[in-house]
Amino acid sequence: MIGSMNGIVSYLPEVFRGADVLLSTVTGESRVALEAQACGCAVVAPWPYADSQVHDFWQPLLLSEAIERLVPQDGVTWRTTNRKHRAKIARERYNVDKTAEGFKLLYEEILNATG
Repeated sequence: MIGSMNGIVSYLPEVFRGADVLLSTVTGESRVALEAQACGCAVVAPWPYADSQVHDFWQPLLLSEAIERLVPQDGVTWRTTNRKHRAKIARERYNVDKTAEGFKLLYEEILNATG
């Protein structure tokens, strides 16, 4: 899939599950990249947790090599095993319960400091 989407899209998980690779030029943590990984889609980006890092997006050879590192010749095996593994890692790395607990502690600290 090549293209972009604007606004709120309710069917985005289906798009990510159907895509082999998400290309992102975002250098920092990207919610889109995290959501793609949680759906099992590989991410090529300059971001440290990308499945394949590439910083020079304007160089087609580097970009194609980054994609080739992710998608071996046996695409069927890759789609079934790596997708599940990638989604599991993303869910473990970015656990929403841990994030919510962190915000709760931060808000409590702020309220205690001002009260």
